[in-house]
Amino acid sequence: MYLNCDLGEGCGDDADLMPLIDQASVACGGHAGDAESMRATVALAARHGVMIGAHPSYPDPAGFGRQSMQMSQEALQATLLEQLRGLRDIAQAAGQSVRYCKPHGALYHDMLDCEPVAEVLADIAARQALALVVPAGSPDSAIAIAARRADVLLWTEAFADRGYGDDGRLLPRSEPGALLSAESAAAQVRALLEGWLVTASGRRIAMQADTLCVHGDTPQATRIAQAVRQALAASA
Repeated sequence: MYLNCDLGEGCGDDADLMPLIDQASVACGGHAGDAESMRATVALAARHGVMIGAHPSYPDPAGFGRQSMQMSQEALQATLLEQLRGLRDIAQAAGQSVRYCKPHGALYHDMLDCEPVAEVLADIAARQALALVVPAGSPDSAIAIAARRADVLLWTEAFADRGYGDDGRLLPRSEPGALLSAESAAAQVRALLEGWLVTASGRRIAMQADTLCVHGDTPQATRIAQAVRQALAASA
């Protein structure tokens, strides 16, 4: 199981996090990041042998990509392709490649229920030959259906540092139990390795994941990543 982290957002300790992870989801200008930060993050990933992925979002730097935006499919496709192209060009110049796409923030959540958004993301992933990271436990979501139609490789993701509701989706950050401590994150990872998790209400639900996420902008992100990495190592 991979450990991924959202990096290049200008609000975390990327240098300390990078040696602990397997996949770096690099902000590429929609919610955060610019050419300089992308070059630095790609170089850091290359130094540590970490897989590089794109972390695009709605063009919403003011809201850090956490606000849904009403956009035509053409406009959404254009902004996402621009973000991906910028990161891909920087990666190629450094002798690296972009392997996957993990949407950020509101775009990540919207692709579950909004068919037009899902279609755009699946089409882009197919055309760019990228794996697409999607939430675990959502086999009938709009993005899962669109990806299957487009023959896109899906990597399911669970969050080590976030609490879940009984519907199997992340709790809003404003709700109690939404942000986990390092100890709670490690416990959640141990459960996920066995194929289940405990929701904030105490309900146990099945969940299988290919990759686990620690948010780079979460308080104590490095400590959480260290605890998660130790939990993964202990299960190997």
